Amino acid sequence: MAAPESFEGTINLDIRDSRPDWTPFVAKQAPEGSPNVLAVTFGDTGLAAWSPFGGRNATIATVLRDAGWSTFWVGENHNVPVDEWHMGASKKNWPLAQGFDRFCGFIGGETNQWYPDLAEDNHYVDQPYQPEDGYHLSKDLADKALEFIRDSMQTAPDKPWYLWFCPGANHAPADFLARGVRRERRRLRRRRGPHGRRHVPRPTFHPRRWTGGGIQRGSMSSSGSRGRMARSTALHSVFEKG
Repeated sequence: MAAPESFEGTINLDIRDSRPDWTPFVAKQAPEGSPNVLAVTFGDTGLAAWSPFGGRNATIATVLRDAGWSTFWVGENHNVPVDEWHMGASKKNWPLAQGFDRFCGFIGGETNQWYPDLAEDNHYVDQPYQPEDGYHLSKDLADKALEFIRDSMQTAPDKPWYLWFCPGANHAPADFLARGVRRERRRLRRRRGPHGRRHVPRPTFHPRRWTGGGIQRGSMSSSGSRGRMARSTALHSVFEKG
């Protein structure tokens, strides 16, 4: 935590001989022209180099908040021990105790993308609407991130913000959009190498359609290391373009 500003006022027995100084009690402001900071990462996308960032994120948020930034965490939070997930547990490892002003997302490494275990700040909340009405967690998280930014800019337009955005769509369970499945099927059918052979085995989709909304939950099966590569490539394409 940043050291408090020194008191430069004067305190005497008579208030008329005293001089106030409120500087030590005023929140520090970021330097003029300070940038907004958006950090986006994904869970289990195969880039092991990202793994240290989760632990560093809390430190960054604390430093920036003390320096005058608004700080938000939206999405996956896999930093809380499993015995501290419930409402009666200590919240010392939840985002609001780790340097963040606001949090919305899920505690743990994964959640259902259609029916997520949503948490906001230090408590659990219901999702705002159902999959039959078009709900998907990635869209909800994006909406919430914009809400946090708007709230900050409306009340403190000159205050910069730091947003840690970590959607869970690349992580299991593979709850992806139906249009992404159809597009990926077409792409893989066209992906052929020399002599008409495919570069990688085409994953087999086994979608199960939800009632209404054109939503599908799917699983993909293939075998061997090349199959796993194909499955990973297919999923990432679905999430990035879906």
